Amino acid sequence: MNIVTKFLDPEQFYLIEPYFADEGVPCPDPNFSRVLAAIDTDAGLVVGIMCLQLVAHLEPLIVHPDYRGKGIAKTLAQEIDGYVTGVGLPGGYCQPVNEKSQDIARKTGFEPVEHQLYLKIYDPEVRAMTLGALEESWQQQSQPPSEREVPLSGE
Repeated sequence: MNIVTKFLDPEQFYLIEPYFADEGVPCPDPNFSRVLAAIDTDAGLVVGIMCLQLVAHLEPLIVHPDYRGKGIAKTLAQEIDGYVTGVGLPGGYCQPVNEKSQDIARKTGFEPVEHQLYLKIYDPEVRAMTLGALEESWQQQSQPPSEREVPLSGE
């Protein structure tokens, strides 16, 4: 067994189709994905893969309190949607942290999904800031609504 790793060229994605068929999920689009394959050169087989998929992270959406309720969030969301589809990205995601931002996400076309998100941040300073902000938002979510701070984002 001799294993090497290699990024596949788009025309080689047929080699990984069985993995996705077995898992019942669509094969990544070569226009927005890079696939690193582990290849057994003795057997001539792809024996493992990891995908990097480029999907837009669309947040925050923030409107000044004096300008909320005037359609600004809707306009911003529509403009971003036009840009994302214009550059050809297949979709995007957001992580609303409170009821108001969840409502805005739904109103702007996002659909909730029931799965856990795992986060990996390579820069230690960004990691510390991000995880601290996430921890704070999770603590707010566990408080009764009357004790939560008013969200800054949305209309």
